[in-house]
Amino acid sequence: MDRDEAEEILERIRRDESPPWRSKHFLDQLEDRHYNIRDAYQLIKRGKMEGVPEKSGEHGNFVVRLRGKALDGRPTRLVLGLRSVGPNILISIVDLTPPKKRGKKK
Repeated sequence: MDRDEAEEILERIRRDESPPWRSKHFLDQLEDRHYNIRDAYQLIKRGKMEGVPEKSGEHGNFVVRLRGKALDGRPTRLVLGLRSVGPNILISIVDLTPPKKRGKKK
């Protein structure tokens, strides 16, 4: 899978033609890291792809990382597993705020 094919799959997700499956790991992270599903869709809609899709031999998909801002403005990375055919999956959401700035009010 190349960047263009990954962008096509992301566009289908954006149009709600191919809603991604939410892993338990991902749902746990949403809660633990104070995100919600709208943050994930914000990143899918507006995030920028980091690097190129990487083949995951373990799961048979391609791992794509999107970087952008969550709805509350936090810099965030969203990790997805994409497939040309079959279900796509939300894998992980990561707060990229430097540790010293976490918890401080804006």
